[in-house]
Amino acid sequence: AGGVLLLSVVLWIIAKATLRLRPRWRAWRRRRLASEAHAFGQLGKALRDGDPPRAYAALFPWLERLSPGMDLQSFVAAAGDEALREQLERLSRALYANADDSADLRHLEKLLVVARRRRVQTIANRPFGTLPSLNP
Repeated sequence: AGGVLLLSVVLWIIAKATLRLRPRWRAWRRRRLASEAHAFGQLGKALRDGDPPRAYAALFPWLERLSPGMDLQSFVAAAGDEALREQLERLSRALYANADDSADLRHLEKLLVVARRRRVQTIANRPFGTLPSLNP
């Protein structure tokens, strides 16, 4: 009888904890799915899977999360990497111009990892503006 009571109490505690933690877990999951890291992971997976249409489609949500409002040309220009520019152009041509020279998706992933790292460091190293005085 004591074991059944103990088991019942433990199950009740687990049920209560689950009910309390579920909203937190859902909020964490929503933040994670909306994050730049998740978008980059999706892009990387598409590149590793060798799926050019999915990779191209994943590129733009990632860019928007990396730097809102930044387009692909601005990103490539800021990266200053000719190999990255070439691989992205080859990807675009393969998808939209029926060109035979497709991008090397594994190489493109490596180039994007480097460009992302540089961009994130640039963003992180920006000096914050000074706050205006509260009592002028």
